[in-house]
Amino acid sequence: MACRLSASGSYTVVIIPLRTSLHSQEALRFYLWVRRMKDLEQEKDALWSGLEVLEKGRLWYFQRLGENRALRCVETRYKSERRIWNHTNSKERDRDRDGLSQKNDINALKSQNVKKLNRYSYFCRCWIGISAQGFICSPI
Repeated sequence: MACRLSASGSYTVVIIPLRTSLHSQEALRFYLWVRRMKDLEQEKDALWSGLEVLEKGRLWYFQRLGENRALRCVETRYKSERRIWNHTNSKERDRDRDGLSQKNDINALKSQNVKKLNRYSYFCRCWIGISAQGFICSPI
């Protein structure tokens, strides 16, 4: 397991005294080895940080995918319910429209007949009665 970078971002330095002189080949190799280990540890921490960022991005992406799937399911359900609702309402609207058009036709005929009756009554101004002798017109 890799160690995570500490909060301060600093590394621990370990100094190990050597028996030989600082200018010996063995001391130089040891110094280069410690330096290489430090560089590798820094690289490892950077990689872990990058991996953590990628994991957060991946989780965010999958969360958005789930939300979009849920929205599509809701939209599909809504569209199908709306289609059914529109279909039943269109039947009702057609029935209402037919009834309304019949009512409008009846009202139009009534208004036409009233206008005609008003016109005829204006011109005629009489009532017609039936008697044995035929039609009788008398003034109103």
